Amino acid sequence: MKKALISFSASQVAGLRVAISFLVFFPFALRYLKKIPKEKWKYIAAVGALGSLFPAYLFAKAQTQLDSAPAGILNSLTPLFTFLWGISLFGQKGNLQRFLGILLGFVGACLLIIDPNQGFSLNEYALLIVLATILYGLSGNVTKHYLQEVNPIHITAVSFFFVGLPALILLGSTDVVSVLQNDPESWKALGYVSILSLGGTALALMLFWKLVQDTDALFGAIVTYLIPIVAIIWGIVDGESLQLIQYFGFGLILISVFLMGKKKATTKKP
Repeated sequence: MKKALISFSASQVAGLRVAISFLVFFPFALRYLKKIPKEKWKYIAAVGALGSLFPAYLFAKAQTQLDSAPAGILNSLTPLFTFLWGISLFGQKGNLQRFLGILLGFVGACLLIIDPNQGFSLNEYALLIVLATILYGLSGNVTKHYLQEVNPIHITAVSFFFVGLPALILLGSTDVVSVLQNDPESWKALGYVSILSLGGTALALMLFWKLVQDTDALFGAIVTYLIPIVAIIWGIVDGESLQLIQYFGFGLILISVFLMGKKKATTKKP
């Protein structure tokens, strides 16, 4: 995403990210639609909007003013919001251990949102990623509770079918064609967006929906804690740096997800 933003605007990167997946899955989606009960279509459309369309625009806009490493770290807030949506809307049971995890994760997120280079002023672009993780959390719960029996491949293909057309319309309202015609680097940037779209979005979502169905929404969301590790590595390779306080915030988030994911030991009766 960071490399693609060199040539394209944030809205163009987001539009391309969704539109490419839409075009690839379009022939399959037409066939899969017939296999999915019509009453499930609204939930798949919601998953597409909450889990793909809106986050794509939020992340692209955020990364115009935010490095990849802190962006990836903030993405690890997804399990927190998955849990909060679960207990508030979907009847998931909570406990003190998990609430403590949420509290630590919130503190850690605050430390990441604060920009120490600006006298500890608030980095409003980081809040865009926080909003994206709120949507991710809701999307995971919708999948678990309403799409449990739907094939993950079908969910992915049809969800992009529903959100792809709006993305194409928005993309067409920009000067993306002019950029491709006049910027020699734009084709390389398009390659980066294609990798992001098919690998980091479509394939990743397919695997994520399968994991959510086989376990639960919270456990599925916990795997997002692998993203910060990869993001930090790539960020460092690309010359980025993190402040000590941001590492501390990252540590608190990791502790929080350990508390949320750890199951209480049960005592067996003789």
